[in-house]
Amino acid sequence: TSGSDKGKFGCELWVSTQLPYAQSDDKQLFLQPQHVTVQHSDPRCLLVKINAPYFVLDVLVAHAKHGTGNQDAVDDMKQWWQDLGNILKSRRNPAPLLALMDGNAHVGSYTSDSVGGWGAETECIAGKQMHQFLVEFGLAIPATFAEQQEVGGETHTFTSSYGTKHRNDYVAIPAEWRTAACTTWVDKDISLVTYKEDHEVSSMLLQMDANIATTFCKRRQPFFDKHKFK
Repeated sequence: TSGSDKGKFGCELWVSTQLPYAQSDDKQLFLQPQHVTVQHSDPRCLLVKINAPYFVLDVLVAHAKHGTGNQDAVDDMKQWWQDLGNILKSRRNPAPLLALMDGNAHVGSYTSDSVGGWGAETECIAGKQMHQFLVEFGLAIPATFAEQQEVGGETHTFTSSYGTKHRNDYVAIPAEWRTAACTTWVDKDISLVTYKEDHEVSSMLLQMDANIATTFCKRRQPFFDKHKFK
């Protein structure tokens, strides 16, 4: 998101045009810039649609509010999650959703189809809001399920200035995709170029044999002469 708040926040989504996203028969398919459009943008939220052959997907990048401190901060955090839900509900022609979130939330002590008990932390107030959000939109966090965690891998993705470690960063997918080949891990080989130990990368490898979506809408060329408009 280009319009950050006084130099703070801002979200980015990096999409490779060099790695194939699918293979159809013997042909590898690659994403192109024209396949990606921004649906919503603010300092804490970026929502894009990927519309490519055999692959239609909504991608959410979000940076949740903390909700720590006084009651005003808690209420502000709860309102943020509600507003985020309203953004997703306003989508036209919604596609399967991939959510990449700095949730500033801890989950695991209460489990569901959305959140498992692997690497569990006590579900905090912010965690409850995120958990409800996941359930409402049919999402699951594979990294919270033992069968989809890299063997022996760590689960924390954030180290505070006090040295405490938590899992704050999440990749959420449609819950039904958990039946696909899916492995998650915290990738320590990716440097975020921070001056102190801070966030680490929550990573996921997902392989699916079936089409995620078969509806691909080609963009129509404009049929008017824009130079004639005054």
